[in-house]
Amino acid sequence: METLNPDFVVWCLLLARDLALATLSVTINWQLFDVMRRLGAEKEESTMTHFQRVKAFLKEYRAATVPFADKPGWREWRGEVALEVTGYYGHAYLRHIQAKEMGRGAGTAALRWLLGLARAHAVAVIGYAGKFLGRKAPGPGVTQLRRWYRKHGARFDRHGAFVFWPSEEVEE
Repeated sequence: METLNPDFVVWCLLLARDLALATLSVTINWQLFDVMRRLGAEKEESTMTHFQRVKAFLKEYRAATVPFADKPGWREWRGEVALEVTGYYGHAYLRHIQAKEMGRGAGTAALRWLLGLARAHAVAVIGYAGKFLGRKAPGPGVTQLRRWYRKHGARFDRHGAFVFWPSEEVEE
């Protein structure tokens, strides 16, 4: 019996994750269009304007953070939290957030700051709450991680992809 190449399996899993996020992105765009239609928006926003908002959001995000020493693409917020945020199909994609010292509120403060920045630019934040490929990583388990994101207003699909809508604020 032939065994599968582990690199191929990893590639397939990463592809499945990216497809799930792309599907979520299309759903977000359709729902935003539907909300605008229902609110009677006189003129629809162009796609270019949508991407310009994301570009402005990312510019401000980069200005308020510094490059993380060890990992390209990662940024550090206030010397306490490592973040990786990119643009993805017209949305902000929160790829990673991790406090240096867990349980002290720095991660929560960074997430609140990021979501406030997203609201200011009317940008949805999407991501995936989970650990990939069964890797043992420091930090909370998947259930606890999803609960933390939900507490801050995330909406999840059945695969673990989430979205923070720019129009939704969470009461403390």
